[in-house]
Amino acid sequence: MSSKMNNLSSASRKALEAMLKHAKAKKTKVAAEITLEDGKLFYGCNLEAACHTLSICAERAAVVNALIHCGPEFRIKNVWAIAEKNGTPHNIQVCGSCLQLLSEFAAPNLYIQGYSLDVLYPIRYS
Repeated sequence: MSSKMNNLSSASRKALEAMLKHAKAKKTKVAAEITLEDGKLFYGCNLEAACHTLSICAERAAVVNALIHCGPEFRIKNVWAIAEKNGTPHNIQVCGSCLQLLSEFAAPNLYIQGYSLDVLYPIRYS
């Protein structure tokens, strides 16, 4: 785990590790936590389907979870994701599709895995 992951609270780490148990994946299980501007936390896990285009990333699942509970006006200020492969947790990089979706619900200073959205995804679709 990177030193940036050390900033994750123990409660968040435990919640993410618990969420990994719900992931349906053949190789790598992923769990994500998003924090909204109002402090609410939402979680998601990945779902791998036999047809890859039907799969969903944990980060996007967490956004859908927030959308269901808060409506479309919420703003995300922080995102953490962890992965597990062969029983070992490790860091992941958020994919371009997730970065785009996260940017569409981003608070002005969104941080993903401890890095600013502007650093990770400087040119976005609008």
